[in-house]
Amino acid sequence: VGFTNRGAEALLRTRIMAIRKYIPNAEFYVLTVYKNSCKSIEDIEYIQTFGGQREKLNSFVYLLKSFFLAVLWSFDLVIFKLTKKCFSKNIRKISSSDAFISTDGDVLGEDYGFLPYIWRLYYLSIGLFLRKPVVIFSEGVGPFKSKLGKKISRIFFNKCAYISVRDKISYENLINLGIKSKIDIVPDSAFLLEKIDNDNLNYKKDNKVLVGIAVSELATKYGFKYKNEKNSYTGFIKFMAEISDYIIDKYDADIIFIPHVVQIQRDDYKTAQDICNLIKNNLRIKIANR
Repeated sequence: VGFTNRGAEALLRTRIMAIRKYIPNAEFYVLTVYKNSCKSIEDIEYIQTFGGQREKLNSFVYLLKSFFLAVLWSFDLVIFKLTKKCFSKNIRKISSSDAFISTDGDVLGEDYGFLPYIWRLYYLSIGLFLRKPVVIFSEGVGPFKSKLGKKISRIFFNKCAYISVRDKISYENLINLGIKSKIDIVPDSAFLLEKIDNDNLNYKKDNKVLVGIAVSELATKYGFKYKNEKNSYTGFIKFMAEISDYIIDKYDADIIFIPHVVQIQRDDYKTAQDICNLIKNNLRIKIANR
């Protein structure tokens, strides 16, 4: 999803960097539903996909068009496999790949629902269909809730060439599912991010302590409770404001809020501003821009 999601961009950048460390001349195609808003990464070509623009999922026309495109892509893949020819340039590019690698973080499971999960598996399964190795790269995987979801997941993950997950819960989700492949538990690839020397991004003043806080409105959608506050969002921003004031007072620290997602229907930059408005020491706060 490009720079509209800092977490997703961190995963994408670090995975490309890690692979290029061992394969310097590697070329990449990145599948995205937001091609027009993606900020290009070092010689990376983005391929527009379908079906996943969250702000359009209530549109029947969008869903119908996405279904139609899925049928066309699937038909073209079958033609390509049989004849090595196809109508779509995108299918031709995707089919030329030597491996298919995940870079989503937390969507390989039914936390966001069955259909969004199957939509994600569809693109990775193109690799299985073309008999290319499919690699699960440092993902958060699961949970698998429905009977159909479990059955599809068991088939898919057992066919993957290599699986690594970033936490023990994901490991246990796969073991309980009956995955027989070797599964490694590894750090989140975002820890591979390197420091960039850029004065515009230098929020540290003198020798003061600087604390970075990732701000995410999504936390309020999953049963967030704080004291007697009935509204989860209001409770969240009050909680974050109190935490921030405590950090400033306790450690004489400055704080930089880092909005996690900045999209049409979800703007964590606004959430950061809402928190900042409640902080007593808000002169010690900076918000990373969009």
